[in-house]
Amino acid sequence: MTKLNVTGKHAEHGELKTVVDVGSDDEFHYRYAEIAESARKKFASRFVDYESFGSDSEYMNRLDAVASEFTITGVESASEQQRVRYHIYGRYSDDEGGTWSDHVWAVDTAEADLIARQTMAENEYGGEAGAGREDEASFQDTMEEIEIHDCYPEPVTKAEAVVMLSKLYVGITGMIEGGRLKESDIPDDFSWLTAQLEEIATKIDAPAKEAVN
Repeated sequence: MTKLNVTGKHAEHGELKTVVDVGSDDEFHYRYAEIAESARKKFASRFVDYESFGSDSEYMNRLDAVASEFTITGVESASEQQRVRYHIYGRYSDDEGGTWSDHVWAVDTAEADLIARQTMAENEYGGEAGAGREDEASFQDTMEEIEIHDCYPEPVTKAEAVVMLSKLYVGITGMIEGGRLKESDIPDDFSWLTAQLEEIATKIDAPAKEAVN
């Protein structure tokens, strides 16, 4: 059973969170409205006392009324797995066909896709957090029409790798030039190390090396 954390807001009660069971399906954007409705009813149940009503129908009517006062602001995986950074590249659903590229943090590809679609849909509705979510069916339609072309783990970007490699290069060459690291310290590996440094030097441009000095 897959569980999702759902966050919502209410004018009087503020921000609330709950967990919704969604079975084994991992294309959550096709069920966004259903998930949102379930979460809103869970929120409402905290403020509607069943014992105060004379019949189930009266209770359900009041529950639905209170549930309609909540707005869902976010849906994500309830998994406690460590989140990693995912690279996302997608195309908006509007006629202009604009694209969006960024990173999201997720436990797997399904969650990364879900978060990306929610973010892009909010962008289409104005860009503010929660934008467009009042009409859950329309928001789901927008999420479905968005095209996600790239969605893969990218814990380290190429630019970040270059910076880290530059720092390593500058640090080790500084030790050698300053006499803090000598061939006598690592006689079996010193020539290998200097060869690697020479190779790194040919692949890292001068600005990158200067930036970490």
